[in-house]
Amino acid sequence: MSNAKKYALVCKDKYKTQTVFEQNNFNVHAKKHSELRQPTFFPERVTNCLENPDLIIESHVDHLNGRVYYFEEFSSGGKIRYTKVVVVKQTNPELNVIITVHRPDYIKEYQYSDHKVIFKR
Repeated sequence: MSNAKKYALVCKDKYKTQTVFEQNNFNVHAKKHSELRQPTFFPERVTNCLENPDLIIESHVDHLNGRVYYFEEFSSGGKIRYTKVVVVKQTNPELNVIITVHRPDYIKEYQYSDHKVIFKR
């Protein structure tokens, strides 16, 4: 029996860091976020968000040591829809692991007064 991890996605982020979405985690999140089951969204838009983000914000969850990537997709009914990818940096600095992916209509981290923008296009 193999303990090798399986990945739903392996790509690089804006900083050329290898970024993976473990298959088990993908399966859990695909049940909650239907966009992950849409071939027009996953994997292309997720990869695009990581490689060409409009915004990167440091995660507000201290213990995560993570980043939140946003890419503005489109506007509908006056609301902007984003692709949002939350990654956690590993002890190996050359690897990020995707925690979750979804398509919100606002940037949640702006509600925290101490949010730290790492990159903005």
